[in-house]
Amino acid sequence: MTNCKYEGILKTKEEDSEVYTEISYNKISFSDFIIMEGGFLQFSLQTICNEGQSEPLVFEVTDPELVMDLECYSYALKKVYCSWSPASKTTDLHFFYKLVKENGEGTVTEIQECLLYNSTGDVKTGCHLQASTADDIHVVFKATLNNTLVRNTFRRDPLKDVRPPPLNWSVTESVDTFDITWVPPEMLQLGAWNFVIHYTECAENKEIHCDDTTSCQLKRVPDCKYCIWIEARSKIGKGKTPLSDEKCFDPADGGFNPWLLAAIFIPLVVAFLAVVICCFWIYKDRILPKVPGPRDLLSDDLGNNNVNSLYKLYVPAEEKENCCVTLIADTQTNKPHC
Repeated sequence: MTNCKYEGILKTKEEDSEVYTEISYNKISFSDFIIMEGGFLQFSLQTICNEGQSEPLVFEVTDPELVMDLECYSYALKKVYCSWSPASKTTDLHFFYKLVKENGEGTVTEIQECLLYNSTGDVKTGCHLQASTADDIHVVFKATLNNTLVRNTFRRDPLKDVRPPPLNWSVTESVDTFDITWVPPEMLQLGAWNFVIHYTECAENKEIHCDDTTSCQLKRVPDCKYCIWIEARSKIGKGKTPLSDEKCFDPADGGFNPWLLAAIFIPLVVAFLAVVICCFWIYKDRILPKVPGPRDLLSDDLGNNNVNSLYKLYVPAEEKENCCVTLIADTQTNKPHC
């Protein structure tokens, strides 16, 4: 057919959306590399000539889903882990992959099967492979369902999902500041990371962000207790490190807190005063005895026959002495005198 061309639309799926690719050719053949994102592909084509256009011809490939929730992330330098959930009951599931340079420079490896599977029981659920963040991973799952070979294809970019281990970090404290340093992850350049310092200041949650650096300084309120932990977040995708270990620091002034002191001291003073008042009320007669009133000495004198008791002297009464007398008989008194 002269003066005609062919236009069509390829409909495939990405991780969270559908993708439409328009094609336009003057030839009667078409060839392209397509990742189906599972087992779905829809292709519509129509002929456009001077006289008009034909009805679209729709061709659709729908293979059963073999897996769900496929993730491929980089967890160390040149190490990637892919995980998935089985979507069908099959025990002969196989994971094949090839690595393609992200910048289009060519294939790094030929297609090959996973050498190190992770399994749950008899079902494969993951694969460890050698790849870097500069590689695209083209994945093919193969299995037999109802005596039919089924394939699902996917593409994953580990650059957009990096999960290095928690940061190795340290902190030096002074009265006014915390000086925090860390070792950045091996994968990605330093500028691709945003470092987040989480901390509590007097029990209030706060955070600061540091870019293109391996150290940061945190201002300190001396009478506050602090707990600090950090993480790194990728600026390219959704990757990040787990939260680091937490380090806590007591107030810089040894723990003096005027509000805490007032909260303790005031109730103690009130309790002490209450005890003093109770004791005073119970023992008031002993603490403050009654003072006798002044006597009218003149009236007392007139009432006692004008005898002034003021001038009476105390004379003790005479004591009677008991004497013991012993009589001794004289034997010589009865003798005659010669």
